[in-house]
Amino acid sequence: MGTQVRPLSLGEILDRTFQFYRKEFVLFVGIAALPELVATILRIGFAAMKETRTTGVVVAALVGVVVILVVNLIATAFSQAATSVAVSEMYLGRKTTIGQTFSAIRGRIGSIAGILIGLGIFYGIGFILLLIPGIYMMLIWALAIPAAVIEDIGFAECRERSQMLTQGAKGRMFVIYVLVLAVTYGVLIGLGMLLGAIGVATLGNNFAQTFTYQVANEIVTFAGTALVSPVGMIAFTIAYYDQRVRKEGFDIQLMMQTSQQAASASAGGNA
Repeated sequence: MGTQVRPLSLGEILDRTFQFYRKEFVLFVGIAALPELVATILRIGFAAMKETRTTGVVVAALVGVVVILVVNLIATAFSQAATSVAVSEMYLGRKTTIGQTFSAIRGRIGSIAGILIGLGIFYGIGFILLLIPGIYMMLIWALAIPAAVIEDIGFAECRERSQMLTQGAKGRMFVIYVLVLAVTYGVLIGLGMLLGAIGVATLGNNFAQTFTYQVANEIVTFAGTALVSPVGMIAFTIAYYDQRVRKEGFDIQLMMQTSQQAASASAGGNA
């Protein structure tokens, strides 16, 4: 196996997250970038339509808002599901490619998108009613997407699975969320400040009101999303496997499976 499958401390989960990211940087950024590129092109296209300010185009652009929301959702589903597949392959010591990860989730994007919508609705209700329930739901369902993708289960099942796996580990999930948010917003804010400084220096103080700014902002958002969005899914997928090791003896199961495969291969070679 390419990586040692054993119970990990929180620090080791975070360390392995960035090890995976650095080792397969092109793979993870590519997985995130391809779906996001489609969404970015659409957003820029609809922004250009609104610039003409004709009645028909404005109406079409408003309809485009709905289209963009759907495309963004599909892009997120593609990215998160394919990243989970890639991390799973790496965790189990196997090589994979961008094309193979997308092939592995073919036909399942609608299901993953539905799970994302369902979780989003629950989280939204939790945060609207009171902040604490929303945070609690995010912690107990932190592993829902990796469980849904890797075990090929539906909305109710992945929530139950995550709730079981995160028992006694909510503090870990919270720290991972905080780290992911810090990295994400740190990169996006840094890129935004750089964009603003370059724009003001070249186009003056009215830069933020120009179409050029909208295009540049979309490009910066695309770059930031491609760079940082894999980090969270890498961390939570590793945490998913770590909780399976702790609660289900997954490392023992994997060792036995590997031994059986080696014995079968040896028997086949001697035949």
